Amino acid sequence: MRLLLPVIVANLGLLLGIGGPARAADACVDLVPVVAAERDMQTHLRQARLFQRKGWTQDAVREVAMARSTAEGRQEPNVYTLSAQLAFEIDDIVGARCLARAAIDLQRSGEATEKARALLRELNRTFGFLTIYTSGDATTATFKVTPPKLFATAELKTYAERMVTDLARRHPLPVSVALPSGQYTINGQAITVLPGEAQDLTLHPRRTQPAWASPMLRLRTGGEFRPSQSHGPPPVVSSTDLSATWPLFRGRQASLYAGMRAGVLSGGRLSEQLRAPAGGDIGGMVSGVWVSDYSVEFHVDAALSRARIGGVGFHCPLDGAACTTGSGLAPTDRLFIRGDGLQWRAAAGMDVRGFGNWESLGLGLDLAFVRTTGTVQPSV
Repeated sequence: MRLLLPVIVANLGLLLGIGGPARAADACVDLVPVVAAERDMQTHLRQARLFQRKGWTQDAVREVAMARSTAEGRQEPNVYTLSAQLAFEIDDIVGARCLARAAIDLQRSGEATEKARALLRELNRTFGFLTIYTSGDATTATFKVTPPKLFATAELKTYAERMVTDLARRHPLPVSVALPSGQYTINGQAITVLPGEAQDLTLHPRRTQPAWASPMLRLRTGGEFRPSQSHGPPPVVSSTDLSATWPLFRGRQASLYAGMRAGVLSGGRLSEQLRAPAGGDIGGMVSGVWVSDYSVEFHVDAALSRARIGGVGFHCPLDGAACTTGSGLAPTDRLFIRGDGLQWRAAAGMDVRGFGNWESLGLGLDLAFVRTTGTVQPSV
């Protein structure tokens, strides 16, 4: 009796639809849904084969999905093998692979199981299986895919082109896709899809959005140091600027952005009686960004803007001595400021991004060289 008990329990598990084979079959339900049966499994299976021979593929898919929903169908290799073949015909390679494995996992000998093995070998020899994630909190994404230039067959090239078109539509994340093996670029990130391998690709959150929806915003605050015209210490004024740029080009690590920037300078006091007014600028900006593998970004910026420099006044003594930006104005001296002009700005810096769940938040340090035109005029 002790020897028979495990056998009885194992067989009971199969009859109830639990155990190893059923779990393997259930794994495909999310990929290839079933349809509630209207008749018995054998009737649906015969009807599916008839529709397949006539070329009515979608009708055949529906019939075999009904067969899979029955208790008998969940234990029948013929059902899963036919389901896998039909999934392959409609380009559902991920589903076909799962269904072929489910047929094999039923551990039943016969022609259907051998067909499933042959199909699985062919799929693993031809395709790689990729799951795409994002490190941000996006729930959907579109993908720009650049496929290899060469394929083994024209059919694989056509299939890859269909996948490129499909992935350009918005999909919920993560996305599972089968691609012919080769070198791909997905949203600017390169990956080699290996045959028969299940691979993961995690995209930077900015790479899962279209260019218009992924601006780079920078808010900087600091000080500006300006050398005097002749002598005296260089004055210091506080500055704040905001830039918003959008990607023109996004590579795996290097990107080019363009957009706008605006800045504000605080006023500068030269004596108790005289104070230079605040100023600012607004204009266009381009930025080259290189991203390391450790969430560190290096950028080089160039900007041209219309500016009122403000902030610093020029101390011009009435006795004809050279103007200076130093302090110590005499009561009879006059204060001059630079009028409106053009401002060229070149900057370089480093940002560190990724703080916990705030993947797009960063801190950085910038160093800029600024040159401004404009005439020096008496302050009002």
